[in-house]
Amino acid sequence: MNTTANTRLTALTARLQALSEGRPAPADNGVPTGSTLADPDLSQLDAASLLALVSAAERLADDAEAMRAFSAALAGGNLDFSPPPRIHLLGPLKALQSSLRHLTWQTREIAGGHLEHRVDFLGEFSVAFNSMIDSLRAKRQAEAEALHATRQAGIGQVANASAHEINSVIQYMVSNLQYLADVLPPQPAADDNAAADIRAALAETLEGAERIGLTVTALREFSNTEGSATTDLNRAVSNTHLVARHTCQSVGAVDLDLQPGLPVVAGHAADVCQVVLQLLTNADRAVAGPASSRRARITVATRRHGKFVRLRVVDNGCGIPAAWREQVFELFFSAWPNAVGRGLGLPICRDIVTNRLGGSLAINDALGGGTIVTVDLRCAG
Repeated sequence: MNTTANTRLTALTARLQALSEGRPAPADNGVPTGSTLADPDLSQLDAASLLALVSAAERLADDAEAMRAFSAALAGGNLDFSPPPRIHLLGPLKALQSSLRHLTWQTREIAGGHLEHRVDFLGEFSVAFNSMIDSLRAKRQAEAEALHATRQAGIGQVANASAHEINSVIQYMVSNLQYLADVLPPQPAADDNAAADIRAALAETLEGAERIGLTVTALREFSNTEGSATTDLNRAVSNTHLVARHTCQSVGAVDLDLQPGLPVVAGHAADVCQVVLQLLTNADRAVAGPASSRRARITVATRRHGKFVRLRVVDNGCGIPAAWREQVFELFFSAWPNAVGRGLGLPICRDIVTNRLGGSLAINDALGGGTIVTVDLRCAG
């Protein structure tokens, strides 16, 4: 038997076995190969060595076929392909398959509006993919802000025009009612029931007209984005409460706990009122929801808090699950059933508070159930 040839055969077998098992192939260790070795007499080779070589070659061929089929499936987009188990050569392809599956899931989540996902396992592709997510997030934010600005501008124009017309009529009515009240006898005769009824009716009508005037004034201030860049928070809360009473189901159950003498805050009244209105609307939906069987109660409080003025809106409604605590600030995410609302309220609220008013907004659980929304606004000056 040719010893050198047999050693070469053994080394080749070891290399094939190592490749099949996913290990680095061992070096030749000085065994001559190629033209430096004369062709051996195969009849002198050890039979066991030949069988081992054949076995290793067959296994490597099977593994190579499995790798070819797996690669073809991945190239064709078949991520559900099930490769044979316990083949070491398929390890990198299995890792790639797992990454592609996860990427597919993330893509579906992003398509559904969840733009908080990041990809960090595919090198340069991850950088490009994350850049795309950032662009989508910025575009969505811009679209939401444009929608909000357009809606607010339309509301402001209609509110100002309507308030001007209504206010003119109300002033005319109040003036005439006051004239009638002045010309009536101050002390009608005891048996003059009609005069007494007229005076009472005039007083009630005059009071109603003055209330309409207050509502119109509140509506104009609520929608005014011009003028002073400082706001009386207590006045903004009172005006918003007055306006919201006609749109919210349970807002009549609101307790206003407003600390007097607070400093004005930085920002336009329209922005502050928009935040207060959205928080009141959310609280109203929470206490009116099916999960809330207790007597509806909403409390709006203002306090001085260091360099800030703090606004707190507390409700005893259904609360916000901890898992949604950050999601509620995502654009177009709505926690309400049957798609009530557009999912713009809280994201725009936080954007107004942080970017326009220079403050902060936080959500916490209320003692005994419900939600506390805390807004800190910068004092002006």
